[in-house]
Amino acid sequence: MQSPSRTLRKVGAAVAALSCCAMLAASAEVSFAATPAAIHAATHSAPRSAAKSAARPAARRAPAAYPLTLKDDTGRTVRIPHRPTRILSLTLGTDEMLLSMVSPKRIIGLDYYSTNPTYSNIVAKVKQARIKPVGSAAGLPSAEALIKMRPDLVLTADYTNQKVVRQLQAAGIPVYEFTTFSSIAQIESHILILGRMVGDEAKARAMVADMNRQLAALRQKAPKRRLTVAYYSYGDVAGRNTTVNNIIADAGGVNAASKVNGWAQVSVEQLLAMNPDVIIVPNDSGAARAQLKQFLATRGVSALRAVREHHVYTAPDAQLSDVAQYITLGVRDVEQMLTAAARPAK
Repeated sequence: MQSPSRTLRKVGAAVAALSCCAMLAASAEVSFAATPAAIHAATHSAPRSAAKSAARPAARRAPAAYPLTLKDDTGRTVRIPHRPTRILSLTLGTDEMLLSMVSPKRIIGLDYYSTNPTYSNIVAKVKQARIKPVGSAAGLPSAEALIKMRPDLVLTADYTNQKVVRQLQAAGIPVYEFTTFSSIAQIESHILILGRMVGDEAKARAMVADMNRQLAALRQKAPKRRLTVAYYSYGDVAGRNTTVNNIIADAGGVNAASKVNGWAQVSVEQLLAMNPDVIIVPNDSGAARAQLKQFLATRGVSALRAVREHHVYTAPDAQLSDVAQYITLGVRDVEQMLTAAARPAK
């Protein structure tokens, strides 16, 4: 759901052989939404940084006092007159944050992709809460239709239809736009900002603290041997300044594409030059086995070390491309892959 803006499950992982590769089978119900190209840039796919994956929670503030005035990621001033009780979320990332932060009764609509298990970690929660998704695969409804829903806070991303965003703002509705999702630290920062906007800062801090605990535990479990990893999706690799770069580092690996800035299309020859120990092919189609076979059938990849040693893996894109708290599941997936690949060959 996002190469240019990837979208924002308890993983029962089992490593199984699949011809020349291994597949990490994972199921989960625990991401921003768009499409393999849209998901990478703004949410699941905005470049994600490699440095520290766990941002320290920001210093505690006094509970938000309304009216609350702040600037969004675009620099626009957003004024929220009172504690929001009719929140409309138009991004999968904020969908996932909200459902763990506020009562469903305060949410009047979620992104269309929140009900798509290929990209979303909250399908079961959305169904249980009986919150209607807004829009369709074709896009958002008209601004007029959204205004009729009477939202008192709208959450958007930089890939949201800007004409609709401007019309909502012209109607006097508070609209906050998120644009930067290039690291886990930024995701944690956005959770804290969202908590401030909706008046649930304590819950937001608890969510970030839980993420940091999970990440610390995963770093402890990571294999001592640091393997090189290439995240390869339809010819694109994730380089530095991407959340995937953070995932690989926190899982104990080294990004083989670290010389690339952000997301970039690479040739098979360039992938051969990287020659990673492990290759990850995200399952963003719902047909993991077919995606793996397609990759393995690509001319020239049989010479790759990861292919020769059966260290090509897949896991749900909903976790690997997540731009909310469930990104820790993506780290867990990759840590399991690296642990399997680091075992001595029998």
